[in-house]
Amino acid sequence: MWMLYRFAHPKVGLLEFVRRIVLALLSSPPHLGGPKPKCTRAVLPEIRFDGVDHLVDSNSTQRKCGFCGKCAKFVCVKCNVGLHPAHCFRAYHTP
Repeated sequence: MWMLYRFAHPKVGLLEFVRRIVLALLSSPPHLGGPKPKCTRAVLPEIRFDGVDHLVDSNSTQRKCGFCGKCAKFVCVKCNVGLHPAHCFRAYHTP
């Protein structure tokens, strides 16, 4: 970056270049980025608890389990929610 700046401004030394960068960074307003909002795909209770056609299928990518929150490689085909097939699948679909 210094080389490009020096090409455009040959009379400015390295110390002045660094000083300008520091002043630019200090004069800009701080970025107060908080945590990103969670993108939740809420499944309607009428679908989630209906007990019809809820099948476990393996997924090529990991998702967060809709019940325990840990990584799961399985998904409920109907709800499209990541779930562990043993305990979490049954618990997630039980009212």
